[in-house]
Amino acid sequence: PVVRSVSVLQNRLLIGTMGSDIIEYDMNQSMATKISEGHFKGETWGLDVHPTERLFVTCGDEGSVMVWDGPRKTLRSKRSLGAQCRAVCYSSDGSEIACGLSQGHLVILSNNLREVVAEKNVGRDWIQTMKYSPDGRLLAVGSHDRCIWVWQVEEDGSYRLRGRCLGHSSYITHIDFSADSNFLQSNCGAYELLFWDLQMVSSKSKQIKRVTSATAMRDVEWATWTCTLGWPVQGIWPACSDGTDINAVDGRVDLGSLVTADDFGKVKLFRYPCVTAGAIHKEYRGHSSHVTNVKFSKDGKYVYSVGGNDRTVIQWKVREDLNP
Repeated sequence: PVVRSVSVLQNRLLIGTMGSDIIEYDMNQSMATKISEGHFKGETWGLDVHPTERLFVTCGDEGSVMVWDGPRKTLRSKRSLGAQCRAVCYSSDGSEIACGLSQGHLVILSNNLREVVAEKNVGRDWIQTMKYSPDGRLLAVGSHDRCIWVWQVEEDGSYRLRGRCLGHSSYITHIDFSADSNFLQSNCGAYELLFWDLQMVSSKSKQIKRVTSATAMRDVEWATWTCTLGWPVQGIWPACSDGTDINAVDGRVDLGSLVTADDFGKVKLFRYPCVTAGAIHKEYRGHSSHVTNVKFSKDGKYVYSVGGNDRTVIQWKVREDLNP
């Protein structure tokens, strides 16, 4: 609540705080109204969209998880988890929200953030990416310990470890499920694209089988495409860039569009798939820092992005006449 700025107009005060709150205070009625609030410490990375409604969720280094109402442009609910949180995702039916914390701690919340459904320890390092399978039965968690932990959602709502994907040379950055929930693809900090057969799990070691032939996976239909490496996103990379310059992508086959978030403060719009080097695109500025994550709304009419050091959440409206 530390006050950082004040503006006075007649009998009203507008107050900005270190906690990213904007508060209006009526001196005549001694009444305070919170106009807006947001993330306020470190960086903001976590972002996901509700599977059916115009809601989206974010999380930040201060440990807050926030559910936003897109049409009303308001914060619907908020909860502090008390630790750095850089990954968040909705379950396939939107009933739960998974949160990945520092030191490999996983917390599953109800969609209104009021109840803790489950808590698990995942690896020994912080979690950067998570995703539920399309059928809702699996939750894949990508950690900085170079491992992907796959949890099975039981009928009673509990979570049981299904297996681990071991083979990446660096920390896990992005993951996608196949449309039939049988396969997983993943990227890491060493710029690898690996594939996993989720039906083949060792009963002793709990290790999930890696598919070493990329050709064998060429006809697989992916439920999402958020990996920054792969055939349909090879044209998104600017000249002289390295594998860390693009932080997030969201490719939508149904829209024929792809959005990216990069280290230069830009949100870019491409056609999807994007396979030609130097592909034509539109670029948009709004963030004053690197953009850490970006997502289309489920109806494809909006794009949401979050900034790193600026800790800003931006809602963009998609205009079809501006598509590249």
